[in-house]
Amino acid sequence: IDNLDAHLSTQLSEIKTETQNCCTKNEEDDTLQVNVEDIKNNLTKTRGAIEKVNNRAEEIKIDVEEMKTDIQRLDAKLNNFITETQNSPIKNNDNVEEVYNKVDEIKDDVTLIRDHLERMQNNSRCETTDAVTDNTNQGTSPQPFNNITTTSSVALAHDCTESKHFTGVKTIQPQE
Repeated sequence: IDNLDAHLSTQLSEIKTETQNCCTKNEEDDTLQVNVEDIKNNLTKTRGAIEKVNNRAEEIKIDVEEMKTDIQRLDAKLNNFITETQNSPIKNNDNVEEVYNKVDEIKDDVTLIRDHLERMQNNSRCETTDAVTDNTNQGTSPQPFNNITTTSSVALAHDCTESKHFTGVKTIQPQE
C-alpha cells in the first residue's frame, strides 16, 4: 500500500508539473496563455492513474479479505489444537487408570495363586526342614546370608516317610 501511495504521488506530481507547463504567463500584458489540449491530456492521464490506483486498492482489499479468512482458519486450527492438548491429560489419565486396573487384576491373580499354594501346602502331612549355606563370595566383606534355615510346608504325598533321604518327589501309584 505504501508503494502504491508513493507511485500515485509521483504520477500526480508529474501530471501537475506538466499541467503547469501548459500555462504560460505573458509578462508584457500579464495575460495567461493556456494550452487546453495539454490540460485535457493531463486530465486523462490523471483519471487513468486514479483508476489504476482504485483497481489496485480493490485487489488489495480482496487480498486482505482472503488473509482474514486464512487467519480465521488458522485460529480455528489453533483452538482445536489447544482443545486437544487440554484433553490429552484426560486421555492419559484414562490410560493410567487402565494400567491401574490391570495391575489390580494381576494382584488378584497373584493372591489366587498364593491361596492355591497355601491350600496345597495345608493338604500335606509332611513338613521338611532344609539348611541352606552360602559358600560363595567369602572374601573380607561380611555376607548377610551365610547360613539360612527355611521351613516350608510342601504338598507331598500322604504316604511320605521321615527318611532323611526323602526327595519330595511324589510317586503316583494306581489304586487297586
